[in-house]
Amino acid sequence: MYPLPHDTTELCRLNDMHYMFWVHQGHRNILAPIDPKPQQILDLGTGSGRWVCEVAVEQPTARVIGLDLVPVDPLEEVAYNCEFNVADFNDGLVKLYGIDSMDLVHSRSSPPQTF
Repeated sequence: MYPLPHDTTELCRLNDMHYMFWVHQGHRNILAPIDPKPQQILDLGTGSGRWVCEVAVEQPTARVIGLDLVPVDPLEEVAYNCEFNVADFNDGLVKLYGIDSMDLVHSRSSPPQTF
């Protein structure tokens, strides 16, 4: 169950958080050393989808997948190699995508929320 609202205000908050990470990481989305021409990149808990949209443009050879519990409706245009899936990654990534199918699996967690 996703505990926060799924509305434009929340998408803007998630985009702001993405921008904060991006600046802190030296204006880069990927810090890990990966193949220069990756084939598949997966973002777990994709939130607003902003990271997936940006990485899809930066890595045109890759199929870039955003996975979340709720449907993603990005605020920006989506590249041809970008897609979003609704599923719970706690059910198992091997079941969803197979073994050794990703060049990079990315995840960010936000600070715990108080409700």
